[in-house]
Amino acid sequence: MSKSTVEFKKNQRGAAIYSDTHADYVLPDYLGEVRKILFVGAEARPAGKYTADGSAEASGIVAYDVVYLDGEGKLSSAAFTSDYDVSIPLPGEGAEATNLATRVANFSVRLGGPRKISAKATVAVSAVASYTETVAPTGSAFSEEHEPELLMRDVNILTATESQSVERELAETVCRLDGSIADEVSVIYSRADAECESVAVSDGEATVKGTLSVLAIIKNEDSEPYPVLHKIPFSESVAYPEASGGELFPSAVVTSLTTAVTPDESGCEVVANAIVDISLGTLGNESVTVTADAYLCECETENGYGELSYTELIAATKERVNHTAELSREAEGLRGLDEVLCLVGTARTDTVAADGRELTVTGTVKYTGAASCVEESGERSFMPLRLEVPFDERITLPSPVGEAAKIDVTVSVAHPTASLDAERIYPSSALDMTVVITEDKSMRILSSSEAREDLPFERRPATVTVYYPAEGDTLFSVAKHYHTRAARLAADNLLTEAVVKGDGESGGLSGVSKLIIH
Repeated sequence: MSKSTVEFKKNQRGAAIYSDTHADYVLPDYLGEVRKILFVGAEARPAGKYTADGSAEASGIVAYDVVYLDGEGKLSSAAFTSDYDVSIPLPGEGAEATNLATRVANFSVRLGGPRKISAKATVAVSAVASYTETVAPTGSAFSEEHEPELLMRDVNILTATESQSVERELAETVCRLDGSIADEVSVIYSRADAECESVAVSDGEATVKGTLSVLAIIKNEDSEPYPVLHKIPFSESVAYPEASGGELFPSAVVTSLTTAVTPDESGCEVVANAIVDISLGTLGNESVTVTADAYLCECETENGYGELSYTELIAATKERVNHTAELSREAEGLRGLDEVLCLVGTARTDTVAADGRELTVTGTVKYTGAASCVEESGERSFMPLRLEVPFDERITLPSPVGEAAKIDVTVSVAHPTASLDAERIYPSSALDMTVVITEDKSMRILSSSEAREDLPFERRPATVTVYYPAEGDTLFSVAKHYHTRAARLAADNLLTEAVVKGDGESGGLSGVSKLIIH
C-alpha cells in the first residue's frame, strides 16, 4: 500500500424499522380470572441477528408483565411473550459489522375475556453498519517513475465498536422468612434491573462492575402483599481489544428472571435466579490522513478531485441527575393510596437546546405501577399508579457546540421510587442522560493525478526569485506554482515549524513578508 493510500472504518446509521407483534394469552387454571388490570410492562429482548446481502435479520421476544386484581379482589400477575422478526436494510453493501438497537416503541394490552389477555407491541430496530473504506488517488504521477509532492490532511472520523456480550448467571436469596411454611408463601410479581456502575480497562479486557436489583412482591399466608428489594453486586470481565480509546458505554440487560420459594430448616426463603448479558461499546474518532493535493516538480500534472464525506464525533458523555417531583394526592386522585408496591419509569425527551457549553434537556417522566390503597369503606384494595412529571435538566459539555452539530440525547430512568405523606406524593428517580454530539463534514481530496510528461517544467537559470505572499497563499501552493519542494522552500527561508504547519492547508504564510525562491 502506498503512502497516499489509506483505509479506515466508516459507520453508517440506518433509519429505524418498525415491526408489529401480538400475543393472545389464556390464563392457566392456577391463576384467577382478571377483574381489573393495574400495571403492564413490555420489554424487547434481542435473541439473535444475521447479516447478509445488504440487510440484517433481527429476532427476539417482547416480554409482557401484567399485574391485576382477580375475581376475588386479590393481587395477581401474569407473564407471557410474543415473537418478533425484523428485516433491516443496511445503508450499504459489504458491512463488516452491524450493531442493532432494539426497543418497544409502543404497546397495548386489553382483556379478551375473564381469562384471556391480548397484547400488541411495535418493536423499533435500528442498525449501525461498519464498512472499510479505501481512499487512494490514482494516476501516472504515483507510478514508480515519479515521487510527487503531497499535501496531506488529517481528519477525525467517527468510530463505533461493540464487544461480544458475556452472559452471567446470578442467583441469591432475596429474603428469608423464619417460621413460615413454603407452601403458604408466594411471589406475586417480580422484576429485575441491571445497572453498570464502573469500567476498568487493562490488557485488552474491560472489567464491568454493577448491581442487579430484584424486586419481589411477596404474600405470606393471609398477610397483605408487600414489596422486597434486594441488590446483588456483579463483576465481569469482557474481552475488548478496542477499549484503549474512545468513550466507554457499558450495558447490562436482564434476559431472564425466575423466583422460587424453597423450604429450609428455620422456615423458607425466596430465591431469585437471573441471567444478565453484559457488553461494552465505544464511541471515538479515528485519525485518518488523506491526500488533498499533489504535483510533480519535473512536469505538469492534470489532477482530479472528489469529496470525502464523513462524520466526526464532537463529544460523548453520560451523566446521572437526580429528579424529584411533588404532587398533590388530591389532584392525582390518590387520596386512598397506602403503599407503592411496584413502580417503573420511562422518559420522553421534548426539547434539546445548546447554548455554548450548556445543554438544556426538557421532557416528561412517566411512572406506572401498582399500589395498595384504603377505600372509603375502610377496606384494603389495590389501585393502578400513573404519574407524569416534567423534567428540565442542564448538562455542562466539555466544549461549545457549533451550529452544524447534531445532538442526540437518550434519557433512561433508574431507581424509580415514590414516598408519600398525608397530602402529597413524591416520585423520584435517577435520570441517566447519554449525550452524543456529532457533525457531518466534507473536504476536497485528490482522486487522480496524471503526469504530463509532454509538458516538462523548464528549469530556470540559477537566479533568485523574490515572492511576496498574497492572501490565501500557503507554503504548498507557492511551492506547487514554482515546481519546487515545500521542504526546500521552508529550509531556504528559515521558516519556523509553526509557520510550516500554519493554519492553512499546509502552512499558512500569515506574517511572512517575502519568500526567496532559488
